[in-house]
Amino acid sequence: MILKLVLVLVTTLGVTLSKFPDVPYSDVRNISPINDGSYRIPNDTIPISYDILLEPNFETFTFDGEVIITIEVVEDTSTITLHANDLQIGTEDVEVDARNNEISPVVEDTEFVEDFHFFKIHLAEEVGAGEILEISIKYTGNLNTANRGFYRARYVENEIEKWFATTQFESTDARRAFPCYDEPALKATFTIRIIRPASYNSVSNMPLLEINDLGDGRFEDVFEESVLMSTYLVAFVVSEMAKTVVVENQAVIGVPFYINDGRGEFAQTTGIETVKAMEEFTGVQYTLDKLDQVAIPDNYFSAGAMENWGLVTYRESYLLYKDGISTSSEKQRIAAIISHEYGHQWFGNLVSPLWWTYIWLNEGFATYFEHYATDEVDPELRMMDQYVLLVNQYAMDNDALVSTRRMSYYAETPSDISRLFDRIAYEKSGSVIRMMEHFLTTATFRRGLNIYLNARGLKAAQASDLWEAMQQAISEESSTILGDLNIVDIMETWNMNTGFPVITVSRNEDGKVVLSQTRFFLDREAVDEDNPVWTVPINYYNADPENDFTDTRANYWLTAAEDTTDIDLADDEWFILNKQGIGYYRTDYSDELWSLNIDTLILLTTNGLY
Repeated sequence: MILKLVLVLVTTLGVTLSKFPDVPYSDVRNISPINDGSYRIPNDTIPISYDILLEPNFETFTFDGEVIITIEVVEDTSTITLHANDLQIGTEDVEVDARNNEISPVVEDTEFVEDFHFFKIHLAEEVGAGEILEISIKYTGNLNTANRGFYRARYVENEIEKWFATTQFESTDARRAFPCYDEPALKATFTIRIIRPASYNSVSNMPLLEINDLGDGRFEDVFEESVLMSTYLVAFVVSEMAKTVVVENQAVIGVPFYINDGRGEFAQTTGIETVKAMEEFTGVQYTLDKLDQVAIPDNYFSAGAMENWGLVTYRESYLLYKDGISTSSEKQRIAAIISHEYGHQWFGNLVSPLWWTYIWLNEGFATYFEHYATDEVDPELRMMDQYVLLVNQYAMDNDALVSTRRMSYYAETPSDISRLFDRIAYEKSGSVIRMMEHFLTTATFRRGLNIYLNARGLKAAQASDLWEAMQQAISEESSTILGDLNIVDIMETWNMNTGFPVITVSRNEDGKVVLSQTRFFLDREAVDEDNPVWTVPINYYNADPENDFTDTRANYWLTAAEDTTDIDLADDEWFILNKQGIGYYRTDYSDELWSLNIDTLILLTTNGLY
């Protein structure tokens, strides 16, 4: 999901988030059906599949829904807890059937726990572990104006107001459209059915399977059953919008005037080439049989863009482009956002986070591919050349504040989860991922991603799964690139330490390079009493003609607060750390080295190398 626009506005207005509290670092779900104040679904039941029927009403701006959830009971329980928010459900509208038992459980009562968005189904008797249950729920909801959940939007065509319904579920709003297990790790399959007026059409994550004529001017669109996926990635749009001709299983959907005017063609072509670039880099084919992009009028889409699997949604201004009307900066922005959302089709959709703690596994990789894939599709945009400025520096501006947080950070409430979609999840994580690519080499990095995607595909992942995949890639090559270290030793310091270091470089009386590190703050009075130490990949550039500026592997690993290296440095020799700005740290030098380095830094900057 793209939220950079919001972050820019926050920065511009001078608003600083309050310091993130130090909360317990845990992703264990609460087994107790009582929940004891937790916002997490108890893990006494898990979902297997959903069959969802929805009918929006564009006169009353409401919708009728029916969902059949097939679940497995994994702990004996007499209460089934689901998520539901702003839905109307009566006890008489709930039925529970036992698939492998002649006697079905009796629904004794139902209960909304509104503060936690829980809908609890209380059974007359306990159901044992191993039972497969089908929960049928009929309900109603509102097509809201909040741009989240299942909501209404509009455009004007020939002076006629056209209303339509669309979705935005990330991170905790699928529960506004249907009762569900609204947590990213609780994947299931989804069959979506939409009842619509004859003049409308509908699209969802999966290809359309069949259209049933209901005989009264209404039609039912039935979509193919999905692969295993998270609730926040489910999407559907019911509208009278137009669609480009499908090319290589991709199309762009939007207001008819814009589509007929050719403004979806750039996005469609870019999307096709971006899929090819992603498949080539990861070695993993795109999973679904189609990938549509939908342009939503800007006022009705708060997120910017959303990576719904197979049905990516965008603000119109972030997707539609036409030569002679759109600017070159708009072209770059649109191409980059498409690459970001398409990167999510692998990182976030195919492999989803175990919990929102690891949202950086989604957004960090999407930020990386926002630049890499755009570079592959349109090299003239030189997106990777802009990485340090647009990503590293942008991240550091915020990460140097006392109010920052570590990358893997636990949150439970919907509001706290929303706060995790910040520069740490996007730009810092993207910077750290790029740093890892450079010290591992691109070939090893790509192999690690291939292992990660194949091992965790259609499942959920946490940081350790990524480290394990990278370590396996290193081991396969019998690489000594990390010396005595392993990938966990290195990456967990960047994952779990708050902020980032400034590396100070000096020369001692013996002519050796001395390196020291401390956490960098914009506020010079600030102190981190934890005295964090990072495992820092050090590369350097000097006058040695054999020192290749394009070789960004680590020459040295700084693992302590201060260390005297074995690098010799003459009295008059310049010495510059962090070639190509690949390291996520700032560099300071002794006065002596600043004097020697300044001319070289100016030359490198002039030549576009630094």
